Amino acid sequence: MIYFVIVSLVGTIGNTIILYAYVPLFPGSTSTIFVIFLACVDLWTCLVVTPCIAIMEYNEFDISTFLCRFHIFSKIVIIISSLIMAAIAFDRIFIIINNAVWTMRLVKIILTLILCIALVLGILASLSFSSVSWSELSNLTETFNLSNSSEFVIHSHCYADTTIISDNIRQILKHISNKIFFICIGIVTILYTIIYILILKRQTIRLRVLRKNIDSLTRYDSTPVSSTSSKKQDDVYELINITRKSERKSNKQTFTTSDSRQQKTVSFNINKRDSRQKESSFVSCSNNFIYNDSCTLNTTSFLTKIDKSNTYTNSERLKQQLQKRRRKLIHITSAYLLITLSFIVLYLPSVLNAEQIITSPALVYYLYLCTHAVNPIIYCFTNRNLRFYVLSTLKCTKLPMTRNFDPTRTIH
Repeated sequence: MIYFVIVSLVGTIGNTIILYAYVPLFPGSTSTIFVIFLACVDLWTCLVVTPCIAIMEYNEFDISTFLCRFHIFSKIVIIISSLIMAAIAFDRIFIIINNAVWTMRLVKIILTLILCIALVLGILASLSFSSVSWSELSNLTETFNLSNSSEFVIHSHCYADTTIISDNIRQILKHISNKIFFICIGIVTILYTIIYILILKRQTIRLRVLRKNIDSLTRYDSTPVSSTSSKKQDDVYELINITRKSERKSNKQTFTTSDSRQQKTVSFNINKRDSRQKESSFVSCSNNFIYNDSCTLNTTSFLTKIDKSNTYTNSERLKQQLQKRRRKLIHITSAYLLITLSFIVLYLPSVLNAEQIITSPALVYYLYLCTHAVNPIIYCFTNRNLRFYVLSTLKCTKLPMTRNFDPTRTIH
């Protein structure tokens, strides 16, 4: 019971926070739609399904037909979660390969199909179960009257019922649901492997380009500047990711210097922004910086306000940003790996038990409920934008700007 209470509380709070942060962004992007849909499924599981399972386990499944069928119907969360995980993997890879193919309309159609498939399978499976009443003979002895009496105690237990759905169809439905899980696991593993390879290739190209420009900046830093400069402005460094289309055409680097005001102005532009993608900004009320978020792969543009007393050279600053990109590559890869492994590990015992491949305790069987509680942490809170926004919302009474940001972009 303690396990069910913890899962229900943690999952309800976590998914409520996720919905609070993401719902104002709807539709925003395809990733936003997937995250909102997944958070709704997780919230429904933690808020409704988990307490019902706890009640049924406490009563040892001595329940009514309605609760019996609801318990079977609630297992559609495994189907929905499996299909959503596969769809999210497709979302990531289509954003890398060709964002024009992966549209909002297509995503909404896919989610509608996922919901319809899960509802049909869940309804058919629930109709194949019902509560069967059975009686137990109890012997009672009254010591005062020295007489014995007997009574029947009526129990109702959740069993398979063949009056509506035959046993063969019930077995087929069970195997279909479990096979969907295994197929989605294979798809997710393959797609995330491809995503990792594509990210690694693109990062290798960017690192090569950045190294060349670091050499140019180092030579530029060694050039003396006239001491008559009266004003120094803050340098703004902007790194913009390369889209695949522009990578094939050319890897052009623009390096310009201007001495009109006797100062250094460095602009390092690798590529133009995609006009189809929206930019979003988030300003913290407790930190003096602006975070601009763009929608291509790993697209983050840091506009950092530099302290005038800072004596870092241009090449040193670019080297620091190069190191940040390396760390970001490791962070994104680890997030993908954690999502996939947690999904497999927590869902696998339940599916293997349903297939009667293994026999495990009830606590191990219900580990899949844990997925819906920790999804806000391992899936959304690995996003630095979202984590920063949630912390700022909790600490600040009022933000200086509207919640106009898209935290899903750093996951791409």
